[in-house]
Amino acid sequence: MVMTVSAQPSSVPAPDDTDHAADPGIQRQAIQLEARVAGRLDEERLRSAVRDGACGHATAQAVELPTDDTGQGEPRQPGVGSDIDALEVVDCPDDAALGAQRAALYSSGAAHPESAPLRVCLARHPEGDVVMLSADDAVFDGFGSLRVLQSIAGAYGGAAVPEPGDVTPTGTVEGQVAPEPPWRQRRPWRTLLAKAIDLSARSARLGTDQPSGDDGCGFHHLRLPVPDPHLGVTVTDQLAAALNMAVDGWNAEHGVSFRRIGVLIPVDRRPAAGGNAAAGKDTLGLRVSTRAVDRTTPQRVLDAVVSQSGEVDHPDVERRLSPVAGRTGTHCNETALLCDLGWVAVPPNFGPGAGTAAELWFSCPPRFPCGLALCGVRLGDALHLVFRYRRTLWGPDAAARFAERFRVELHLLIRETAS
Repeated sequence: MVMTVSAQPSSVPAPDDTDHAADPGIQRQAIQLEARVAGRLDEERLRSAVRDGACGHATAQAVELPTDDTGQGEPRQPGVGSDIDALEVVDCPDDAALGAQRAALYSSGAAHPESAPLRVCLARHPEGDVVMLSADDAVFDGFGSLRVLQSIAGAYGGAAVPEPGDVTPTGTVEGQVAPEPPWRQRRPWRTLLAKAIDLSARSARLGTDQPSGDDGCGFHHLRLPVPDPHLGVTVTDQLAAALNMAVDGWNAEHGVSFRRIGVLIPVDRRPAAGGNAAAGKDTLGLRVSTRAVDRTTPQRVLDAVVSQSGEVDHPDVERRLSPVAGRTGTHCNETALLCDLGWVAVPPNFGPGAGTAAELWFSCPPRFPCGLALCGVRLGDALHLVFRYRRTLWGPDAAARFAERFRVELHLLIRETAS
Protein backbone atom coordinates (compact mmCIF):
# COMPACT_ATOMS: atom_id res chain seq x y z
CA MET A 1 0.00 0.00 0.00
CA VAL A 2 1.28 3.46 -0.89
CA MET A 3 1.43 5.58 2.26
CA THR A 4 4.37 8.00 2.16
CA VAL A 5 5.03 11.61 3.11
CA SER A 6 8.11 13.76 2.98
CA ALA A 7 10.28 14.91 5.86
CA GLN A 8 9.35 18.53 5.25
CA PRO A 9 7.70 20.04 8.36
CA SER A 10 4.27 21.54 8.00
CA SER A 11 4.33 25.30 7.71
CA VAL A 12 2.86 26.82 10.86
CA PRO A 13 3.43 30.50 11.61
CA ALA A 14 5.29 31.17 14.84
CA PRO A 15 2.99 32.87 17.34
CA ASP A 16 3.83 36.20 18.89
CA ASP A 17 4.54 34.76 22.30
CA THR A 18 7.64 35.20 24.43
CA ASP A 19 6.68 32.91 27.30
CA HIS A 20 7.75 29.70 25.59
CA ALA A 21 10.62 28.52 23.44
CA ALA A 22 9.93 27.32 19.93
CA ASP A 23 8.69 23.76 19.83
CA PRO A 24 8.84 22.56 16.21
CA GLY A 25 8.70 18.89 17.13
CA ILE A 26 5.13 19.13 18.32
CA GLN A 27 3.98 20.17 14.86
CA ARG A 28 4.48 16.74 13.32
CA GLN A 29 2.64 14.70 15.90
CA ALA A 30 -0.24 12.53 14.86
CA ILE A 31 -3.96 12.27 15.39
CA GLN A 32 -4.91 9.57 17.88
CA LEU A 33 -7.82 7.27 17.11
CA GLU A 34 -8.25 4.04 19.09
CA ALA A 35 -10.96 1.40 18.95
CA ARG A 36 -11.11 -1.30 21.63
CA VAL A 37 -12.99 -4.50 20.85
CA ALA A 38 -14.05 -7.25 23.22
CA GLY A 39 -12.49 -10.10 21.26
CA ARG A 40 -9.19 -10.78 19.55
CA LEU A 41 -8.27 -9.78 16.03
CA ASP A 42 -6.35 -11.92 13.57
CA GLU A 43 -3.04 -10.24 12.76
CA GLU A 44 -2.77 -11.15 9.08
CA ARG A 45 -6.42 -10.49 8.42
CA LEU A 46 -6.12 -7.03 10.02
CA ARG A 47 -2.95 -6.31 8.05
CA SER A 48 -4.83 -7.05 4.85
CA ALA A 49 -7.78 -4.94 6.02
CA VAL A 50 -5.49 -1.98 6.69
CA ARG A 51 -4.20 -2.16 3.13
CA ASP A 52 -7.62 -2.70 1.55
CA GLY A 53 -9.51 -0.24 3.74
CA ALA A 54 -7.03 2.61 3.41
CA CYS A 55 -6.50 2.09 -0.31
CA GLY A 56 -9.98 3.45 -0.93
CA HIS A 57 -8.87 6.85 0.34
CA ALA A 58 -6.69 9.00 -1.89
CA THR A 59 -5.07 10.77 1.06
CA ALA A 60 -3.84 7.45 2.46
CA GLN A 61 -1.89 6.86 -0.73
CA ALA A 62 -0.44 10.33 -1.19
CA VAL A 63 3.12 11.59 -1.15
CA GLU A 64 4.09 15.21 -0.56
CA LEU A 65 6.85 16.15 -2.99
CA PRO A 66 9.88 18.03 -1.53
CA THR A 67 9.83 21.79 -1.53
CA ASP A 68 11.84 23.71 -4.09
CA ASP A 69 14.33 26.54 -3.49
CA THR A 70 11.50 29.02 -3.00
CA GLY A 71 10.03 26.95 -0.17
CA GLN A 72 6.91 26.16 -2.16
CA GLY A 73 5.85 22.53 -1.89
CA GLU A 74 4.11 20.55 -4.56
CA PRO A 75 0.67 19.12 -3.78
CA ARG A 76 0.40 15.57 -2.58
CA GLN A 77 0.33 13.14 -5.49
CA PRO A 78 -1.17 9.65 -5.42
CA GLY A 79 0.66 6.60 -6.66
CA VAL A 80 4.14 7.17 -5.20
CA GLY A 81 5.39 5.26 -2.19
CA SER A 82 7.13 2.24 -0.75
CA ASP A 83 6.37 -1.21 0.58
CA ILE A 84 6.02 -0.35 4.26
CA ASP A 85 4.43 -2.88 6.59
CA ALA A 86 1.01 -1.41 7.29
CA LEU A 87 0.64 -2.93 10.75
CA GLU A 88 2.65 -3.17 13.96
CA VAL A 89 1.63 -5.68 16.65
CA VAL A 90 2.61 -5.23 20.31
CA ASP A 91 1.76 -7.00 23.54
CA CYS A 92 0.44 -4.67 26.27
CA PRO A 93 -0.16 -6.73 29.43
CA ASP A 94 -1.53 -3.76 31.40
CA ASP A 95 -2.67 -0.16 31.09
CA ALA A 96 0.83 1.17 31.78
CA ALA A 97 2.23 -0.70 28.79
CA LEU A 98 -0.69 0.48 26.64
CA GLY A 99 -0.04 4.06 27.73
CA ALA A 100 3.64 3.79 26.86
CA GLN A 101 2.78 2.46 23.41
CA ARG A 102 0.26 5.26 22.94
CA ALA A 103 2.83 7.93 23.79
CA ALA A 104 5.40 6.39 21.45
CA LEU A 105 2.99 5.97 18.55
CA TYR A 106 1.27 9.35 18.60
CA SER A 107 4.21 11.51 19.62
CA SER A 108 6.33 10.50 16.63
CA GLY A 109 5.65 12.32 13.41
CA ALA A 110 6.74 11.82 9.82
CA ALA A 111 10.51 12.04 10.10
CA HIS A 112 11.69 10.65 6.76
CA PRO A 113 10.40 10.10 3.22
CA GLU A 114 9.41 6.52 4.03
CA SER A 115 7.09 7.57 6.87
CA ALA A 116 3.44 6.86 6.22
CA PRO A 117 0.63 9.36 6.81
CA LEU A 118 -1.25 6.38 8.30
CA ARG A 119 0.23 3.95 10.79
CA VAL A 120 -1.74 1.23 12.55
CA CYS A 121 -0.81 -0.68 15.68
CA LEU A 122 -2.62 -3.70 17.10
CA ALA A 123 -2.18 -3.67 20.88
CA ARG A 124 -2.94 -6.98 22.61
CA HIS A 125 -4.52 -6.14 25.98
CA PRO A 126 -6.17 -8.43 28.57
CA GLU A 127 -9.42 -6.44 28.35
CA GLY A 128 -9.60 -6.65 24.56
CA ASP A 129 -7.53 -5.82 21.52
CA VAL A 130 -7.01 -2.16 20.70
CA VAL A 131 -6.63 -0.93 17.11
CA MET A 132 -4.55 2.25 17.26
CA LEU A 133 -4.67 4.44 14.15
CA SER A 134 -2.05 7.18 13.85
CA ALA A 135 -2.79 9.76 11.14
CA ASP A 136 -0.51 12.62 10.13
CA ASP A 137 -2.34 15.80 11.15
CA ALA A 138 -0.93 17.57 8.08
CA VAL A 139 -2.98 15.18 5.93
CA PHE A 140 -6.01 14.18 8.02
CA ASP A 141 -8.37 15.72 10.53
CA GLY A 142 -10.25 13.75 13.17
CA PHE A 143 -13.38 13.39 11.04
CA GLY A 144 -11.38 12.00 8.11
CA SER A 145 -9.37 9.69 10.37
CA LEU A 146 -12.58 8.21 11.74
CA ARG A 147 -13.75 7.49 8.19
CA VAL A 148 -10.51 5.61 7.46
CA LEU A 149 -10.84 3.57 10.65
CA GLN A 150 -14.40 2.66 9.71
CA SER A 151 -13.17 1.53 6.29
CA ILE A 152 -10.48 -0.65 7.88
CA ALA A 153 -13.01 -2.20 10.27
CA GLY A 154 -15.41 -2.78 7.40
CA ALA A 155 -12.71 -4.44 5.29
CA TYR A 156 -11.82 -6.71 8.22
CA GLY A 157 -15.47 -7.64 8.69
CA GLY A 158 -16.01 -8.32 4.99
CA ALA A 159 -17.77 -5.11 3.96
CA ALA A 160 -17.24 -3.52 0.56
CA VAL A 161 -14.12 -1.35 0.31
CA PRO A 162 -14.76 2.22 -0.94
CA GLU A 163 -13.50 3.08 -4.40
CA PRO A 164 -10.83 5.82 -4.62
CA GLY A 165 -13.16 7.91 -6.75
CA ASP A 166 -15.75 8.01 -3.99
CA VAL A 167 -13.60 9.93 -1.54
CA THR A 168 -12.33 13.47 -1.31
CA PRO A 169 -8.59 14.31 -1.24
CA THR A 170 -7.07 16.72 1.23
CA GLY A 171 -8.03 20.36 0.79
CA THR A 172 -10.98 22.62 0.31
CA VAL A 173 -13.63 21.44 -2.11
CA GLU A 174 -15.87 23.98 -3.75
CA GLY A 175 -19.53 23.55 -2.96
CA GLN A 176 -18.85 21.36 0.08
CA VAL A 177 -19.77 23.96 2.70
CA ALA A 178 -23.23 23.44 4.12
CA PRO A 179 -25.55 26.38 3.38
CA GLU A 180 -25.81 28.95 6.15
CA PRO A 181 -29.15 29.96 7.70
CA PRO A 182 -30.39 33.35 6.42
CA TRP A 183 -30.10 34.98 9.83
CA ARG A 184 -26.37 34.26 9.85
CA GLN A 185 -25.86 35.40 6.28
CA ARG A 186 -27.21 38.85 7.10
CA ARG A 187 -24.47 39.68 9.63
CA PRO A 188 -21.10 38.50 8.28
CA TRP A 189 -19.37 41.90 8.55
CA ARG A 190 -20.56 42.50 12.09
CA THR A 191 -19.23 39.08 13.05
CA LEU A 192 -16.00 39.69 11.14
CA LEU A 193 -15.32 42.92 13.02
CA ALA A 194 -16.08 41.38 16.40
CA LYS A 195 -13.78 38.43 15.76
CA ALA A 196 -10.97 40.64 14.41
CA ILE A 197 -11.05 42.60 17.67
CA ASP A 198 -11.17 39.36 19.63
CA LEU A 199 -8.15 37.94 17.79
CA SER A 200 -6.08 40.99 18.68
CA ALA A 201 -6.34 40.13 22.38
CA ARG A 202 -3.85 37.77 23.96
CA SER A 203 -5.21 34.47 25.26
CA ALA A 204 -4.38 33.03 28.64
CA ARG A 205 -1.70 30.36 28.86
CA LEU A 206 -2.35 27.38 31.11
CA GLY A 207 -0.41 27.26 34.34
CA THR A 208 2.42 24.73 34.28
CA ASP A 209 2.50 21.90 36.79
CA GLN A 210 5.10 19.12 36.98
CA PRO A 211 6.44 19.70 33.45
CA SER A 212 9.19 17.58 31.92
CA GLY A 213 11.74 18.37 29.26
CA ASP A 214 10.14 15.93 26.86
CA ASP A 215 8.64 17.50 23.73
CA GLY A 216 6.03 14.76 23.36
CA CYS A 217 2.45 14.54 24.61
CA GLY A 218 0.73 12.82 27.47
CA PHE A 219 -2.81 11.43 27.40
CA HIS A 220 -5.47 11.26 30.08
CA HIS A 221 -8.68 9.38 29.25
CA LEU A 222 -12.00 10.17 30.93
CA ARG A 223 -15.33 8.42 30.34
CA LEU A 224 -18.54 10.26 31.30
CA PRO A 225 -22.27 10.01 30.62
CA VAL A 226 -23.31 12.05 27.59
CA PRO A 227 -24.72 15.42 28.74
CA ASP A 228 -28.33 16.09 27.80
CA PRO A 229 -28.42 18.92 25.25
CA HIS A 230 -31.26 21.40 25.56
CA LEU A 231 -32.79 23.98 23.28
CA GLY A 232 -30.14 26.09 21.57
CA VAL A 233 -27.25 24.39 23.41
CA THR A 234 -25.14 21.58 21.98
CA VAL A 235 -22.90 19.13 23.80
CA THR A 236 -19.92 20.94 22.25
CA ASP A 237 -21.18 24.20 23.79
CA GLN A 238 -21.38 22.53 27.20
CA LEU A 239 -17.86 21.13 26.86
CA ALA A 240 -16.51 24.54 25.81
CA ALA A 241 -18.20 26.29 28.74
CA ALA A 242 -16.93 23.74 31.27
CA LEU A 243 -13.44 23.98 29.76
CA ASN A 244 -13.47 27.76 30.21
CA MET A 245 -14.46 27.39 33.86
CA ALA A 246 -11.84 24.70 34.46
CA VAL A 247 -9.09 26.88 32.95
CA ASP A 248 -10.28 29.83 35.03
CA GLY A 249 -10.03 27.89 38.28
CA TRP A 250 -6.77 26.16 37.33
CA ASN A 251 -4.96 29.37 36.43
CA ALA A 252 -6.24 31.16 39.53
CA GLU A 253 -4.91 28.30 41.63
CA HIS A 254 -1.52 28.50 39.90
CA GLY A 255 -1.21 32.27 40.17
CA VAL A 256 -1.49 32.96 36.44
CA SER A 257 -2.72 36.46 35.59
CA PHE A 258 -5.13 36.47 32.65
CA ARG A 259 -8.35 37.96 31.27
CA ARG A 260 -9.26 36.31 28.01
CA ILE A 261 -9.58 32.55 27.59
CA GLY A 262 -9.69 31.45 23.97
CA VAL A 263 -10.75 28.02 22.71
CA LEU A 264 -10.28 26.91 19.12
CA ILE A 265 -13.01 24.52 17.92
CA PRO A 266 -12.45 22.68 14.60
CA VAL A 267 -15.75 22.16 12.78
CA ASP A 268 -16.28 19.67 9.97
CA ARG A 269 -16.92 21.46 6.67
CA ARG A 270 -18.11 18.36 4.81
CA PRO A 271 -21.72 18.55 3.65
CA ALA A 272 -24.34 17.35 6.10
CA ALA A 273 -25.77 14.96 3.53
CA GLY A 274 -22.43 13.20 3.11
CA GLY A 275 -21.55 13.00 6.77
CA ASN A 276 -17.97 11.84 7.25
CA ALA A 277 -17.81 10.02 3.91
CA ALA A 278 -14.78 12.02 2.76
CA ALA A 279 -11.44 11.38 4.39
CA GLY A 280 -8.59 13.88 4.40
CA LYS A 281 -8.66 17.29 6.02
CA ASP A 282 -11.52 19.75 5.63
CA THR A 283 -12.26 21.60 8.86
CA LEU A 284 -12.88 25.21 9.78
CA GLY A 285 -11.42 26.57 13.01
CA LEU A 286 -13.92 28.57 15.08
CA ARG A 287 -12.61 30.73 17.92
CA VAL A 288 -14.73 31.10 21.04
CA SER A 289 -13.49 33.29 23.89
CA THR A 290 -14.65 34.50 27.29
CA ARG A 291 -13.75 37.40 29.55
CA ALA A 292 -13.63 37.40 33.33
CA VAL A 293 -17.14 38.87 33.51
CA ASP A 294 -18.44 35.95 31.44
CA ARG A 295 -17.08 33.38 33.89
CA THR A 296 -18.82 34.53 37.06
CA THR A 297 -21.54 31.84 36.84
CA PRO A 298 -22.06 28.66 34.80
CA GLN A 299 -25.06 30.21 33.06
CA ARG A 300 -23.13 33.31 31.99
CA VAL A 301 -20.21 31.37 30.58
CA LEU A 302 -22.61 29.09 28.72
CA ASP A 303 -24.48 32.10 27.32
CA ALA A 304 -21.19 33.60 26.11
CA VAL A 305 -20.17 30.38 24.38
CA VAL A 306 -23.56 29.81 22.76
CA SER A 307 -23.77 33.37 21.45
CA GLN A 308 -20.43 32.95 19.68
CA SER A 309 -20.94 29.42 18.40
CA GLY A 310 -24.23 30.61 16.91
CA GLU A 311 -22.76 33.64 15.13
CA VAL A 312 -19.11 33.11 14.22
CA ASP A 313 -19.48 30.01 12.06
CA HIS A 314 -20.18 31.95 8.91
CA PRO A 315 -17.59 30.53 6.47
CA ASP A 316 -16.56 33.99 5.21
CA VAL A 317 -15.40 35.02 8.69
CA GLU A 318 -12.54 32.58 9.10
CA ARG A 319 -11.60 32.77 5.41
CA ARG A 320 -11.24 36.56 5.60
CA LEU A 321 -9.41 36.44 8.92
CA SER A 322 -6.95 33.70 7.89
CA PRO A 323 -4.48 36.02 6.08
CA VAL A 324 -4.52 38.39 9.06
CA ALA A 325 -4.02 35.53 11.48
CA GLY A 326 -1.17 34.15 9.41
CA ARG A 327 0.72 37.47 9.46
CA THR A 328 0.15 38.14 13.15
CA GLY A 329 0.69 34.61 14.43
CA THR A 330 -2.80 34.34 15.89
CA HIS A 331 -3.52 30.93 14.36
CA CYS A 332 -2.26 29.46 17.65
CA ASN A 333 -3.28 32.36 19.90
CA GLU A 334 -5.62 30.18 21.93
CA THR A 335 -5.58 28.74 25.43
CA ALA A 336 -6.80 25.29 24.44
CA LEU A 337 -8.15 23.26 21.56
CA LEU A 338 -11.55 21.56 21.75
CA CYS A 339 -12.51 19.03 19.11
CA ASP A 340 -15.76 17.09 19.38
CA LEU A 341 -16.32 14.41 16.73
CA GLY A 342 -19.91 14.15 17.90
CA TRP A 343 -22.05 11.05 18.15
CA VAL A 344 -20.79 8.11 16.12
CA ALA A 345 -24.03 6.59 14.88
CA VAL A 346 -22.24 3.65 13.21
CA PRO A 347 -19.24 2.60 15.35
CA PRO A 348 -16.38 0.70 13.69
CA ASN A 349 -17.54 -2.91 13.34
CA PHE A 350 -14.90 -5.61 12.85
CA GLY A 351 -17.46 -8.33 12.27
CA PRO A 352 -18.00 -11.70 14.00
CA GLY A 353 -15.37 -12.67 16.52
CA ALA A 354 -14.24 -9.15 17.38
CA GLY A 355 -17.47 -7.20 17.17
CA THR A 356 -18.24 -3.50 17.34
CA ALA A 357 -15.88 -1.10 19.07
CA ALA A 358 -16.84 -0.85 22.74
CA GLU A 359 -14.55 2.15 23.29
CA LEU A 360 -13.42 4.89 20.92
CA TRP A 361 -10.75 7.41 21.87
CA PHE A 362 -9.66 10.37 19.78
CA SER A 363 -7.29 13.31 20.12
CA CYS A 364 -5.37 15.78 17.96
CA PRO A 365 -2.04 17.36 18.88
CA PRO A 366 -2.03 20.76 20.61
CA ARG A 367 0.12 23.11 18.55
CA PHE A 368 2.58 25.49 20.13
CA PRO A 369 1.99 27.56 22.21
CA CYS A 370 -1.37 25.92 22.98
CA GLY A 371 -0.65 23.21 25.53
CA LEU A 372 -3.92 21.28 25.78
CA ALA A 373 -6.31 19.61 23.36
CA LEU A 374 -9.58 18.30 24.80
CA CYS A 375 -11.11 15.88 22.30
CA GLY A 376 -14.31 13.88 22.55
CA VAL A 377 -16.36 11.18 20.87
CA ARG A 378 -19.87 10.06 21.84
CA LEU A 379 -20.38 6.32 21.59
CA GLY A 380 -23.78 5.06 22.71
CA ASP A 381 -24.55 6.71 26.06
CA ALA A 382 -20.88 7.35 26.90
CA LEU A 383 -18.74 10.40 26.24
CA HIS A 384 -15.10 9.44 25.67
CA LEU A 385 -12.79 12.39 26.41
CA VAL A 386 -9.04 12.60 25.91
CA PHE A 387 -7.03 15.35 27.59
CA ARG A 388 -3.94 15.49 25.40
CA TYR A 389 -1.29 17.77 26.87
CA ARG A 390 2.25 18.81 26.11
CA ARG A 391 4.64 17.29 28.60
CA THR A 392 6.49 20.60 28.76
CA LEU A 393 3.28 21.92 30.34
CA TRP A 394 2.06 19.18 32.68
CA GLY A 395 2.91 15.87 34.22
CA PRO A 396 0.46 12.92 34.50
CA ASP A 397 -0.73 13.87 38.01
CA ALA A 398 -1.39 17.46 36.95
CA ALA A 399 -3.38 16.29 33.93
CA ALA A 400 -5.46 14.01 36.15
CA ARG A 401 -6.22 16.89 38.52
CA PHE A 402 -7.24 19.18 35.66
CA ALA A 403 -9.48 16.45 34.22
CA GLU A 404 -11.19 16.07 37.60
CA ARG A 405 -11.67 19.83 37.80
CA PHE A 406 -13.24 19.77 34.34
CA ARG A 407 -15.55 16.89 35.34
CA VAL A 408 -16.78 18.84 38.37
CA GLU A 409 -17.30 22.02 36.33
CA LEU A 410 -19.25 20.11 33.67
CA HIS A 411 -21.46 18.53 36.34
CA LEU A 412 -22.16 21.91 37.95
CA LEU A 413 -22.88 23.52 34.60
CA ILE A 414 -25.35 20.81 33.60
CA ARG A 415 -27.08 20.93 36.98
CA GLU A 416 -27.35 24.73 37.18
CA THR A 417 -28.34 25.40 33.56
CA ALA A 418 -30.74 22.51 33.04
CA SER A 419 -33.75 24.77 33.36
